[in-house]
Amino acid sequence: MRSLRQALRSVACPRPLAGWLVLLVGVGSPLAAQDASAVAEAFETYRTAILASDGEAALGVVDAASVAYYGAMLDLALDADSARVARLPLLDEVMVIALRVRVPADTLRQMDGRSALAYGVAQGWIGRESVEQTRIGRVTVTGDSAWAEVRSGGQVVPKLRFSFSREADGWRFSLGALQALMSDHLTLWAKQSGMTDAELVRAMLLSVSEKPITPDAWSPVGR
Repeated sequence: MRSLRQALRSVACPRPLAGWLVLLVGVGSPLAAQDASAVAEAFETYRTAILASDGEAALGVVDAASVAYYGAMLDLALDADSARVARLPLLDEVMVIALRVRVPADTLRQMDGRSALAYGVAQGWIGRESVEQTRIGRVTVTGDSAWAEVRSGGQVVPKLRFSFSREADGWRFSLGALQALMSDHLTLWAKQSGMTDAELVRAMLLSVSEKPITPDAWSPVGR
C-alpha cells in the first residue's frame, strides 16, 4: 500500500528542488507584467495556505469553479446512489467516497462547496508535497485567463500547466488542471493494476484513513 501511495503522489506532486522562484518570461507590456505578477502572487498565497492547512486562506485565492466542484462532489456524497457513483469519473468517485468516509455525516449535511473545500485543506487532504517545492515558470495571460508552466528540478513538467482566472477581486488559482491530471493518471493506474474502480478507491482511502471502507460508503448519506 505504501508503494501505491508514493506512486500516486509522484504523479500528482512532482518534487522540484527546494526554494521558490517565479520566472515571468515573455511579458510584452507593463499591464501584462502586472497581471503575471498577480498570478504568481495568487499561487504563492495558495501554496502558503496549503502548507499551513489554512482552509480559509485557500478559499480566498481559489476560483469559483474550484469551489463549485467541491459543491458538486458534496451534493453527490449526500444524494447519489451506488449506481450513479459507479458511473462517475474515477477522481470524482474518490472524492465522493472520501467525503462519506472521512467527514462525519452531521458535519457533511451542514456543508456547502466553500466549507467542504476549506475542510479538505484544513484536514491536509491536499498534500503538502503538491506545493511545497513547486515552482511556476512562464506566465501567459489571455484576457481573464492565465496559464503558468510548472517546473520541477529546473525543468518544465510536460503536459502540466497551472491555470488561473481573473475574477472580480483579482486573480485566483484553479484546481482544474491538477484534477484533470490526477483523473487521467488514476484511470491509467486502474488499468495497469487490474483493479476495479471500487478496489482502487478502497486502496487509496485505506492508505490515508484508518476507517474501514465498507459497501455502505457507496450509498448516499442523505440530507
